[in-house]
Amino acid sequence: MKGGSPGQNMLQILYAQDSVANCAAMKEFLEQSGPVQQELGPCVVTTVHSGKAALEHAEQQTFDIVMADCHLPDMSGLEITQDLLAQHPECPVFLMVNKGSEHLALEAISLEVTDYIVLDENRTYLKFAPILIKKLLARAKARKNRINAEQKIKKTKEKLEQRVERRTRELAAQSYLLEHSLNALNQGFIVWDPDDRLVICNRRFHDLFGLPPGTLKPGITLYELLLFLAKDGYYGKGDPEKLAQKKHAEIMVERQQEKEVRVTENNRVLEISQYQDDNLGRIATFTDITELHHREREAAMLQEALDNFTDSVILYDHEERVVFTNKRYHETYPASPAQDQIAGSTMTELLRRSLNAGQINHPLAKSDPDAWLAQRLKERRENMHTQGETVHANGRSYFYKVSKSSGGGHIHIQSEITEQKKAEEALRISEERLQAQVNEFRENEVRMEAQAADLVQLAENLSEAHDKLARLNEQKDKFFSIIAHDLKGPFNALLGFSSLLSGQSETLSPKKTKEYGTLVHQSAEQVFKLLENLLEWSLLQMGRMEYEPGPVELKDVIQANKVLFTTAADKKGITFICNPTDYIALADYNMIDTIIRNLINNAIKFTPEGGTVTIDTRSNGDFIELEVSDTGIGIAPDQVSKLFRLDENISTKGTDGEIGTGLGLHLCKDLIEHQGGKIHVLSDRNKGATFRITIPVYPAELLSDQLIKRSPKRPA
Repeated sequence: MKGGSPGQNMLQILYAQDSVANCAAMKEFLEQSGPVQQELGPCVVTTVHSGKAALEHAEQQTFDIVMADCHLPDMSGLEITQDLLAQHPECPVFLMVNKGSEHLALEAISLEVTDYIVLDENRTYLKFAPILIKKLLARAKARKNRINAEQKIKKTKEKLEQRVERRTRELAAQSYLLEHSLNALNQGFIVWDPDDRLVICNRRFHDLFGLPPGTLKPGITLYELLLFLAKDGYYGKGDPEKLAQKKHAEIMVERQQEKEVRVTENNRVLEISQYQDDNLGRIATFTDITELHHREREAAMLQEALDNFTDSVILYDHEERVVFTNKRYHETYPASPAQDQIAGSTMTELLRRSLNAGQINHPLAKSDPDAWLAQRLKERRENMHTQGETVHANGRSYFYKVSKSSGGGHIHIQSEITEQKKAEEALRISEERLQAQVNEFRENEVRMEAQAADLVQLAENLSEAHDKLARLNEQKDKFFSIIAHDLKGPFNALLGFSSLLSGQSETLSPKKTKEYGTLVHQSAEQVFKLLENLLEWSLLQMGRMEYEPGPVELKDVIQANKVLFTTAADKKGITFICNPTDYIALADYNMIDTIIRNLINNAIKFTPEGGTVTIDTRSNGDFIELEVSDTGIGIAPDQVSKLFRLDENISTKGTDGEIGTGLGLHLCKDLIEHQGGKIHVLSDRNKGATFRITIPVYPAELLSDQLIKRSPKRPA
């Protein structure tokens, strides 16, 4: 029943009777009778003359009780009661029936909050009516309280669910970080009777408080429950009874609030709704809002942060519906819905609003808005990652960036660059003014760089000259050393024995003459070899030796030198082992010939009679390795590192007294490195020595265009 009653402190009664006289009599009796006033207090009676009118009045006004005659012409008492209670189950109905027709009322009073009285001609029923009405009102009040309690619980639950659902939508709209919103909340329920004994609780309540299922049994008191939890360590360490008493006192205070938020001992954040009824006891619902609490804080912080952005931000979901905007967006697009109303709007709707507001500064938008809208939507859908600049109709310039969000939607960020554009224009003008000065500075810089380059070149030339001078001094010292040491000995022998031959030729025997002649020849030959090595080495050091790299067949060079040294080897009984492979090297024939000749000469020189000299070749990728090994006296480890140093003279006599030039290995090292190769020594004292050189391989694809060098070009 809607609306209010005219007298809030009076009992409001609706009386339905088809007889106008009876209605007037009942109205007068209920409103003015002393017994009625004593039982019911002041009454206000509204009379109607049909069942339909009674239902209409009950719909428009609130009545404390409805009295209806079971003999109304349009509706029976049962019909009136059923229709009225269907709409207002808390409203009591008091039926009146003629004697002999009690069955008409009995059908109706099987429903709740109904009663009846039998009418008689003497109206003796009137003295019983107030008593019956009072009892019926008491029953109706109890029913009403129960209905109200149930409705309140239902409304509380619905309100909480609506609040959660609404808040979930709000969180989903506040940030794309909260796209996975809460879809539902599981609630814990617990009911206590007026004596604080447990009536029922569900499993979710156990889960929320970390209790094993079935821990709480009906009939347990609140204190017994708290004591059980205290003994189980739920409230920490201490005397369980004192802990339970303390917690019981806290709960008694908390019960004064219908709603509260509590943090449990297991760190759950619960929203608690409570309803207290003197007859029914206490009902409480517990909703776990821990995640919601954290997300609300995060969303609030994110919303606050984004609202403080100077950039405009709008986020769409995969259906192109708005999920989130910040304050700056609404300042940039004032034609859009308010910030608290824009969620759910489509991209098409927002673009249409901007068009209608005249905010789009584009020729097509002015001539054909629908075509511009279709084109703009197509661009946004096809280019999920794009950026650029745009100018609004108000002349403000913006830089925009569109990206795809994690949920498949779009996020649009727009920064105003009007002042930046003005600054850029001012900067452009300044740059033009400064360009002349910059050009002048650049010219000066070029001149300075040229001068610096000249200075660097001079410094490099000076350094190069210094290095060359150092090398010349080193070469000079070596020449002087060789001349002073290596030339002196052979010439002394040459002069001495030639003097003997010249002064005593008539008295010397043929045997002595031959002996002295042989020594003279050996000395002359030693001087020639030294001069030959000095000539080649000096030409190489001064860069005057001709260098003509080309394909050289190593086998031919090795065979030629083997023939050259066969006599010397046979004289000492040395075995030559020489089986070279047909390798073609990229080298200068004369240089490689000089290298091999010196290495073979050294091997024979330091190999005793009956020894072996082995010459071998093998491939090693882009290089050829050539080894000359002997079974001679070898080289001490401390001497190996000095073999190729110009400042060390370690010339050693051969096994047959042969004298070396002291320059052969230096010449070999320089010649092989000049051709891109290397030389290595492997030796131990009294175990022979191995000299290994590496020479580049001549490219096979060029062999057809080159003539392989086979004959040595001996210097004159």
